[in-house]
Amino acid sequence: MKSKAGATPTQVGVEERFLELSRTYFRKLLEAQSRSQERLRDAVQEYVRATQVPPDDSRRLYEEAQHDYPRALRDAAEEVRKRWTEAQSNFVKATQEAREQLRTQCEDAYRDYCRSLPEAWAGVDVGKVDPATIAAISQSIGITAWLTWACSGLG
Repeated sequence: MKSKAGATPTQVGVEERFLELSRTYFRKLLEAQSRSQERLRDAVQEYVRATQVPPDDSRRLYEEAQHDYPRALRDAAEEVRKRWTEAQSNFVKATQEAREQLRTQCEDAYRDYCRSLPEAWAGVDVGKVDPATIAAISQSIGITAWLTWACSGLG
């Protein structure tokens, strides 16, 4: 008895198991990407906040300039340089940490996917599975491996 466009019930079950594995993998990948984007957004906001000169600092710097213009300029330039350097350093660190965490989460999702493959394969009746089903399974595994490779920073 055939169902789903001529596929046998066994083939449909195999395809469904592999589709579920792929859905779980992609859900984990999307969740990791979302968390990474949140961390990057927070890093950008912190970077912008850290590089803005508060009004009180501007007023203080102006008053100092009235009394000692050259010293005030040196101090202001040094203070701005320090803020920018620290903000840049914090931004780079936050983006590197977010990237590393995304890479780790992608690899964890991939390992979970790979651990689930034997169970999915156990349900395959090799005497009844058709080439199209094997091709679909192969494509699912290949896409998952390629996405993990790209996510890991090797791609």
